[in-house]
Amino acid sequence: MIRCMDKEKFAYASQKCAAKKRGIAWLFNFESWVAWWVKNLGPDWYDSRGRWRGYYVMSRFKDQGPYSPENIECILVEVHARRRAHWGTSLIGSKNGNTKLRIREVRSIIRSKKTIYWLASKYQISPATVSRIRSGKAWRHVTR
Repeated sequence: MIRCMDKEKFAYASQKCAAKKRGIAWLFNFESWVAWWVKNLGPDWYDSRGRWRGYYVMSRFKDQGPYSPENIECILVEVHARRRAHWGTSLIGSKNGNTKLRIREVRSIIRSKKTIYWLASKYQISPATVSRIRSGKAWRHVTR
């Protein structure tokens, strides 16, 4: 079982590392990071932050500049996602470093008469992903 302080330190280190990977300056130490969350969400802040709907994130203004107390606000994930889409900074489709597909492959999936399972095997993705592409729920910016 992880003690409270251990999971907070892990979350801090994870967020700092993610910022570094994305080339974003990180101007918090652990104490100032915790203080920022407590100020914005109260003493039970840890259970209210996260990457899922209904949870809060640290959002940089216009998704630019460093992570610093002067350049961030505490907002809901869904608000952050809408803003990133508006600013054009969303990591959708091929901009997402974890994607296995490129736009031309998504278009090929949409046009193909092959079965979902055949396409999933060909592109090494799940049948659910193929289905979501074909229904317009995934890769919407390509499937419109």
